[in-house]
Amino acid sequence: MTQPFLIVQSARTAALCLVVPGARYSLPQPLTWRLLPLGHAGPERQGTARSVVMLLDGLEPGQRFRFEAEGLEPFDFETQPCSGLLDAANFGFAGDTPLDDMDAARNNAEALSKAVVATPEGGTLQLGPGTWTSFPVGLKSRMTLRLAPGAVLRAPSGRSGWPIFPAHDHAGGMLGSWEGLPSACFAAPLHAVAAEHLTIEGQGILDGSAERADWWSWPKETRDGARRPRGLHLISCRDVKLLGFTIRNAASWTIHPCRDATD
Repeated sequence: MTQPFLIVQSARTAALCLVVPGARYSLPQPLTWRLLPLGHAGPERQGTARSVVMLLDGLEPGQRFRFEAEGLEPFDFETQPCSGLLDAANFGFAGDTPLDDMDAARNNAEALSKAVVATPEGGTLQLGPGTWTSFPVGLKSRMTLRLAPGAVLRAPSGRSGWPIFPAHDHAGGMLGSWEGLPSACFAAPLHAVAAEHLTIEGQGILDGSAERADWWSWPKETRDGARRPRGLHLISCRDVKLLGFTIRNAASWTIHPCRDATD
């Protein structure tokens, strides 16, 4: 029998590859599985896998587990530790605001930015279930942003006051870009600049709301001197983990990692 192997893990999420001969994406037949806590209290989990890569979410940080699936050898793994879990709602981040309420979206961006700053090194900032509308927010190094099941982080439908990245930062490095070259661009709803050891995880949704605005009507043009934003823009970042979440309705590219050619 073959043994599953760990693709990547965080404090609360693990992606496993189920090694089944001949299977590349879908499994030839569903496999029943169970997840057992090792040396600590916790519930046993059970489920059915239908694809080669499967996600285990909502795990306890810093704990060992045993994964068993029919026809495969048992596999043990350990989640990473977490130095603290913060809830964005505790910083004034408000849910269920109208998509076209620009003031509420700006207020939410300020609240979420404060929550990012307050997240301890090695800690997790969580967005709980609900619909959260916010102007663009930047993430930092050595943190996890967790989009819980049922959480939707969405951009507003308007563009008035939307922040813009210049083509270069203060040191002359590329900041904004378009098709690989320095160019001013609207900031992505979620972005990070020169961040390291950053994780974005969970089963929630990152929604660019582009179908509710006019972004797609000018694909190769500019507005206010800037190109369209990405859905998730990772600029000169290192060691970034993206686990489980859905991204949709981006104004241009969905997930866009880029580096300055001089780095």
